[in-house]
Amino acid sequence: MTDRIEIVSPADRAIWAVTDVLRRHWLFIVLLAAGLVLRGLAQLGYQPALLYIDSKRYLFGTDFTANQSASFDPLGYTLVVLRPVLAFANLGFVVFLQHIAGLAMAAALYVLLMRLGVARWLAALAVAPVLLDAYQVQAEQTIMPDVLFEALVVAGLVLLLWQPRPGLALVACGGLALGASAPVRQVGEVLIVPALAYVLTVTRPWRSRLLHGAVLAACFAVPAAGYLAYSGVILHDGYQLSGMGAVYLYGRTAHAADCATLKLPAAVRPLCPAPPVQARLGVDGLVNNPAAPRHTYAVVDPRTGRQISTSPLQRQLAYDVLRQQPLRVAGDIAADSVKIFALTRDTREGDTPVARWQFQLSFPYYPPLLTRYGANSASAVFRRAGGGTIHVWRPAAAMLRTYQLGGGYTPGPVFLLALLVGTAGMFSYRRYRDPRLALACLLVTGVGVATLLGADLYEFSWRYQLPALITLPVGGALGATAVRRHLRDRRVAAASRARHAVRPRARHAIGPQRQARHRSAARHRLQVASGHSARTAILPERTRLRRRRGGPSPLLTDTALVGASPATEPRDRGSRVLAAVGVVAAAAALGLFVAALAAHPAATLKGFDLGVYRMGGVVARSDPARLYTWQLRPGIQFTYTPFAALVFALVTWVPFRLLLDAAAAASAAALAATVWIAFRELGWRGTARIGATLLVTGLAFWTEPVQRALYLGQIELVLMALIVWDLSQPDRRWWKGAGTGIAAGIKLVPLIFIAYLLVTRRFRQAGVAAAAFLATVITGFAALPQDSVRWWFHGYFLQAGRTGFVGAMVNQSLRGVLTRLAGSVTGTEPWWLAAAIVTGIAGLTAAALLHRAGYTFAGLMACALTGLLISPISWDHHWVWVAPGIAVLLDAAVRAERRWARAAGLAGAAAVFAAFGAWPRVWGGGPGLLQGGLIWYAPGSDFSSGDNAGYAEYHWTGMQLIAGNLYVIVGGALLLAALGAAVSMLQARPKHARRKHARRRTHVQPTRAKSWPIPGSAGPTGRKFSRNQSRSPGVHGMRRALPSDSQT
Repeated sequence: MTDRIEIVSPADRAIWAVTDVLRRHWLFIVLLAAGLVLRGLAQLGYQPALLYIDSKRYLFGTDFTANQSASFDPLGYTLVVLRPVLAFANLGFVVFLQHIAGLAMAAALYVLLMRLGVARWLAALAVAPVLLDAYQVQAEQTIMPDVLFEALVVAGLVLLLWQPRPGLALVACGGLALGASAPVRQVGEVLIVPALAYVLTVTRPWRSRLLHGAVLAACFAVPAAGYLAYSGVILHDGYQLSGMGAVYLYGRTAHAADCATLKLPAAVRPLCPAPPVQARLGVDGLVNNPAAPRHTYAVVDPRTGRQISTSPLQRQLAYDVLRQQPLRVAGDIAADSVKIFALTRDTREGDTPVARWQFQLSFPYYPPLLTRYGANSASAVFRRAGGGTIHVWRPAAAMLRTYQLGGGYTPGPVFLLALLVGTAGMFSYRRYRDPRLALACLLVTGVGVATLLGADLYEFSWRYQLPALITLPVGGALGATAVRRHLRDRRVAAASRARHAVRPRARHAIGPQRQARHRSAARHRLQVASGHSARTAILPERTRLRRRRGGPSPLLTDTALVGASPATEPRDRGSRVLAAVGVVAAAAALGLFVAALAAHPAATLKGFDLGVYRMGGVVARSDPARLYTWQLRPGIQFTYTPFAALVFALVTWVPFRLLLDAAAAASAAALAATVWIAFRELGWRGTARIGATLLVTGLAFWTEPVQRALYLGQIELVLMALIVWDLSQPDRRWWKGAGTGIAAGIKLVPLIFIAYLLVTRRFRQAGVAAAAFLATVITGFAALPQDSVRWWFHGYFLQAGRTGFVGAMVNQSLRGVLTRLAGSVTGTEPWWLAAAIVTGIAGLTAAALLHRAGYTFAGLMACALTGLLISPISWDHHWVWVAPGIAVLLDAAVRAERRWARAAGLAGAAAVFAAFGAWPRVWGGGPGLLQGGLIWYAPGSDFSSGDNAGYAEYHWTGMQLIAGNLYVIVGGALLLAALGAAVSMLQARPKHARRKHARRRTHVQPTRAKSWPIPGSAGPTGRKFSRNQSRSPGVHGMRRALPSDSQT
């Protein structure tokens, strides 16, 4: 048989190459074709180009007339694009080049993302906004500098990110590109901050960092310095990029100012607009509208009788507002900065009309600056700028307008999601691993945030949000890839450590039998890590809390949690069933809440407490001396710390309805995050953790404390999530405890967690928490000195009755119970103090013992339960800690070996859920579907104050006493169960493990040994330890007991 060698022609190779490119990049090519069609329609629909009010400012600088000095904006667009192109073409060719630049930006970003390792489909979706957003296409069709600014930013990003560690040439070119954006749009000045941060972080060692940073800063400054020289020498406009900075500073501060409380000179006060004028004109109107105070206010020089400029007075007003009302200015900027995340693009009162950036069915005019006829007509502008006749092809214009108004733009939630994912990608940075993706997230997302915030410092306009298209989605794609790789590397590293576990060096010689036990235990650990062991292998949570992540990942099977590798996880039937049940529970909870909100909105989300927060912030801003004297209604006052008032002041500019919806969404997210962290602390992994989180979140969402927190607009869920996240951090994090201190600075009850850290001998974390709390106190004294003196030195923080009747049914604390039993508020304080001391000692003892036994998260729950019981005021919505508590109980039930123990654990969890459930109030009526609960069976005196013998709580009998005090009864029972379980586990430990200086040990229990139940606690399976286990040496520093040969 003769072998034949086929010679492939160059044409065939080219065809194959093109076919391969089309096959692998088909999604991007489809999007690119769609973007090309949109740009073709725009080019045909509006000829020769679209003009805007500011277009004349750039065009007048191209014909060397005296009008060129009238421009207040940087003329980089004129010098780089308009002047060279108009020397041989007209404006139609300018917009053609801008459309080509838009397509080129998308292609460059797509190539960059693939070079950085992003999946092709994700990279194509990340650049889709640049290709398909109708507002981007409209900007490319308009004679404005936005497209050139975007192109320079993209060029700088590509140059800096092209190599893992850019050399001096790439750093210099990237700095020149980013620096050249400042003379195009002044906001480009802020790009040096993320660029310099990226270069200093990615470059090593320190000498190279200093050299690269200096080169970047120098090259960045070259274009700006050149334009400053051009502006001062050629244009005679002074050595500045723009002359509008002071004007827009006045517009921003005048829009944010509360003129009624400002202390201003008489000559300056007419420049401060009234609230209706502020709302109607907005920042842009206060600067440009002829009816604005800066245009209507005339100042006459008494010496000459001539009118003089008000610019110095405008600057003085701006500085006075910044000094006296800085929070109002910051809040005004923050309110504008979040508008980009809106679902639709609408015009709010005072904003620049979004219609200016939308395609119209006819050629748009903006009289009197840009008219149809006359000297300021668009036709005259085109004649002076190279010629061209205005023509609108109506079919193309109608198609573009329908596409744009019908959803042809990037929704705001997409930007928000991309921003969050990009920010998460930054935190995947690991110095000794490949940090390229994390640093790319830092640069791209940082450039996007800096550009958007830099523009919002002056005013909000949808035109100024265009840079988000080239930064935020790209940063989101990088962040998603970085987070995915980070999680994958952690799983691989954990599996590798488990497979390569070696026997620790013994302190003394060991005999053959013990050596055989070590070899058998090592084989068992390898089987567990690879998913081939039939034995149950559940590690206590202490193993995870010490960040020894090499152990097996527990996954839920049909019978127990077993060790499995990531490769075996998708085949776990029990995990999939749990995930399906969790999805159904979460969907049912959300659907029920939406149905209740639709049927009875006022009874589902009222936001009464949120109104107290907001009004406290308003009073702190406007009249701080009345913070603790004003009343929202009789008996309802602000009862939180001065620092809390400062925190609440940050949201006072948000409309109340929007704030209420945002608070509900944040609370729901905090609930899910808390449960997610809880199952991580309990040792759950993979699909089982997802399913368990969804299930418990759905159940907890139906509890009365959670529903009351949502109904009232409380922040309990957010504070709970903050504390759980903070205290679940590794001990090596130096800032661990800071979140707990900040939470205690807002509400004092979390101070008990500092005591918990002390009794568990974590002194550094306790010191950090105490320092953070002290920082909040100092901040309160610095901002609100009079109110801080009242709160801390006049004993306001001890006045529990400021928020209402201490014995009210909704006060589920020991003091509330004693008050209701005694029938009076007075006279119960000594009894409550004694009960609180005893309960506090017992609860902290249980928490410390659980922590010492290895059940760290159960100890944290015991501490939280103790704080709820001993606090003088524990409203029903404070008991949101039932959510992670249910997670602990379910975990204990699932880990139980015996059927009766598992049934008892599940029954206990069900009983807790029944006690705290948000059942319909069938016994008392009321419109709310979820506002009921067993505690509401007893009649109460909600929102009452003082002490009155006629209060219903003083006359409870029978079941009313049980139902009205149900949370305290259940909480006390759980605390006693936790204390008993902790003492039992401590007594069951080997004698040498209970010695004063013996280190704590974590045991792996054999499956064939007598068991003993652990009531109401999560952790090991509850097996006794054999003698050889208790004497076996440790493994990997955990001193974990090893099973014998016969047990293996």
